[in-house]
Amino acid sequence: MNTKNLDLIFTQYRLRFHELNEQSSFKPDEGSKWRAVSSFHKNWNSDAEDFAAMFAAAMEALLPLFETGMHKPVSGLKELMKKTDEAEFVRLQFRDLFRKSSVADLDERMEAIRAFREAVNIHIANCVAEPQKYQQTDADVLNYLAVYDPSHNYLYRKEAADLFAQAAEFGEYFCAGRLPLRGYYKMCDMILEEVWNYPLILKDHQGRVAAMQNGFEDDLHLLAYDILTCAYKYDFYSNIRISYTFVNDWMKRAETMQLLESKINDLKNKLQQSTAHMNDVCDCSLPDLTGIEVNHKSYGAGSVISCTDDRVKVHFPTSDKVFRFPDALLNGFLKPADPAVLEGFKAFEHATRVRPMLQLEIDDIREQLTEAEQKFKAFA
Repeated sequence: MNTKNLDLIFTQYRLRFHELNEQSSFKPDEGSKWRAVSSFHKNWNSDAEDFAAMFAAAMEALLPLFETGMHKPVSGLKELMKKTDEAEFVRLQFRDLFRKSSVADLDERMEAIRAFREAVNIHIANCVAEPQKYQQTDADVLNYLAVYDPSHNYLYRKEAADLFAQAAEFGEYFCAGRLPLRGYYKMCDMILEEVWNYPLILKDHQGRVAAMQNGFEDDLHLLAYDILTCAYKYDFYSNIRISYTFVNDWMKRAETMQLLESKINDLKNKLQQSTAHMNDVCDCSLPDLTGIEVNHKSYGAGSVISCTDDRVKVHFPTSDKVFRFPDALLNGFLKPADPAVLEGFKAFEHATRVRPMLQLEIDDIREQLTEAEQKFKAFA
């Protein structure tokens, strides 16, 4: 972590605090974030009789946080809810999403985000004109969570977070090909730890909260988002040296971790399948032949008297005969009257043959899995 660059960012934020939060009819102020989230909590009611109208009122002040000229996720949901029965669908999707707003496992939270995105985007694609403009992203859905439960989540803007992570050299943020939820939350937690070294920021922020925040608690989470978005929006980085070598190294690391993670998941699936196959093989037992009717081409029909590990004794009308077991059955010298008996022997013979190969396969997968997990742990 580059503490020098962090200090430059925090210092500029402190010096420009009053300028950026001064309310004016000429330009939006940064305090609008707190007023917008307050408006959301004032209006949000998932049990509202008219969910579409409630949603529009709750999200109205948040539109600048969510929408750009070509990307309008909130408007997309509003358009979708104009269709018959779709408002109830959207209501249920938000209920399912918000149930996961504070679960400790961030992977579970991420799964809820993806489930919402996938389900809603299917409906938007089927029901709304120009669906590409209204499609939800993981970042959009994360921001719904952050507005609903800001004390457990952080608002996210990719460009601002990327640049802050580069300047702060916060390597854990970088993540190949997906929303870096875990790394981003760690970075925001770090921002809140650092801000305690700047009591004037906290003092000014307390005044802002008293004037603009109403109806929700956020444990300073909006402040962390405000710091990194102001740094991006007002170019706090103009006099900051950013090491792109550091960034490239961490991106390569992230790509390696992603490949290892994919390999680990594949190996776990293979191990599960091979273990299940081995369990099936081990459950395959040798049928009990005692009393089974058999036929021999020379001795005719007979019945099995006894069967040991390598011999089977059969009583025929003329005499008792002993045969090698299970060869006599597998080679067709003895034919059970019941075809299922022979199938049972074939299954047992197959199990006996493949069991050692399966065990070698399982041992090899476990060895590869251990090696991959150790490499992943070394990178983490």
